[in-house]
Amino acid sequence: MRLGISYFSGIKDAGRWASELHRAGAKAVVFPLTYQDSMDDIHAFQKAAQDYDLTIAEVQAWSNPMAKNRKDADMAMEKTVEQLKLADYIGAKCCLNISGANGPVWIQYYPMNFDPDFYRRVVETIQTILDRADPQRASYALEAMPWMVPTGPDEYLTLKQDVNNPRFGIHLDIANWMNSFDRLRYQRLFMDEVFAKLRGQIVSAHLHDVGLQQAGMVCFEERLLGEGLLDITYFMEKADNVYVMEADFGWSDLGTWGSLYSLSPKDAEGNVSLKSDALFYHSHGNVVTLEPGKLAVIQGLDGYIVAEADGVLLICKQQDEQSIRQMVTDAEVKFGGKYN
Repeated sequence: MRLGISYFSGIKDAGRWASELHRAGAKAVVFPLTYQDSMDDIHAFQKAAQDYDLTIAEVQAWSNPMAKNRKDADMAMEKTVEQLKLADYIGAKCCLNISGANGPVWIQYYPMNFDPDFYRRVVETIQTILDRADPQRASYALEAMPWMVPTGPDEYLTLKQDVNNPRFGIHLDIANWMNSFDRLRYQRLFMDEVFAKLRGQIVSAHLHDVGLQQAGMVCFEERLLGEGLLDITYFMEKADNVYVMEADFGWSDLGTWGSLYSLSPKDAEGNVSLKSDALFYHSHGNVVTLEPGKLAVIQGLDGYIVAEADGVLLICKQQDEQSIRQMVTDAEVKFGGKYN
């Protein structure tokens, strides 16, 4: 088993990217480029990973091929196919996406997500992605989510059988499968079941944590690794031949910023600036990443995340990183697919 983290630092120097991951003890990585980057850059990062013995566990294709809007679905399909081609080209273990949601928010629950006709479309969509990309080495796999197929090992095995393509692999996210109180309560039994049924078929895994909110209802929340209720030690004892990544979906998910901050070079006041220039005044312990060519001027902030991507500016306390997922969901509900 090789452990790693998702590290999207904005570093353009492939050697520096690989050396920092190596220095942090990583043995597996998420490839930080996309099919839209230049072949020279793709080759440089591929070679740097090889030079530092870093297994490229994933190329990520986060999008919604099942979107109700036909244009959005077509764009997601194109992105997924091209990302899978990239994964195969560079020798990654898998290209990772979700099955898809039947609504405007790509990672949200809708009753139709579990409709039999919708399931058949999911199967056909996966088959089309694999046929168009025709991978010879990399697998295509799905991030298991609590509110869409597959919600457990049996559903994943049924889906794999229905897709009927040897390049459709299994990705494991045990925290995302904690979708009932009984699963959390009897998590060791559930982990036993998962590994008994899926062992030998898992191409990649994410590892983060889950907790319960203090509420009258059973309300789960995502937490940083080690800060929740998952028995991480037992999971690691059961795992074998699995590429485990600290879970990350880019700027919109917890788990990224703590890793970014700890791995990145800092100024005398503990501030981190990635991709863009920054001036800090009376500020400490911040991490700033804007689009290249922009300047951030920060005054009087301590321990904040200031991040810009795809037309979205995020300003959030690092200690409130767990709330970012909810913020993104709120934005998608209010503005539809305008900001993804």
